[in-house]
Amino acid sequence: MTDILVNLYVVDSNPTYLTELMQTLSPSLRCRVMQYGGGEQLVSELPDMEFPPNQMHIALVAYQFMAQTHMTLNGLEVLESIQRASPHVMVVMLANGNEVEYSALAVAEGALAVVPRSSTMVIQITSVILRYTSTTRVTIRRLQLLKLLIALCVGVVLFCIALVVCQ
Repeated sequence: MTDILVNLYVVDSNPTYLTELMQTLSPSLRCRVMQYGGGEQLVSELPDMEFPPNQMHIALVAYQFMAQTHMTLNGLEVLESIQRASPHVMVVMLANGNEVEYSALAVAEGALAVVPRSSTMVIQITSVILRYTSTTRVTIRRLQLLKLLIALCVGVVLFCIALVVCQ
């Protein structure tokens, strides 16, 4: 099976679920979880990151969060900044109970999904990751098969040329 490394970037001022997320995802999936105090910190690092085809990059961004400067920040602005900085990073918005109504807006703005903060949040995040890693695996496998088919065709053509030349 094609192995996918999942890079999770958590942009949240109160990631109480972070430990559970790391304990759940790290053993079952190839997952690397990194925490950021604010979206600007992640966005500033994106230009220096590499994006190999066998890696996924997912940012978990709170809809609203307190930055290190003690200002309430809008997660939709972070979503927009991440999309401008790198199209390779998918964004999953995290919403409190009173923010779920903004889900359609977040998805319309380009969020991959919106996950409400609840006791099933880690399960829902895992589900989103599994759904998109399986799609990525299929795409990688198709590319591998296409390369194999091209190599086989080239081999057949070279074999035919060799037969004609030898006659």
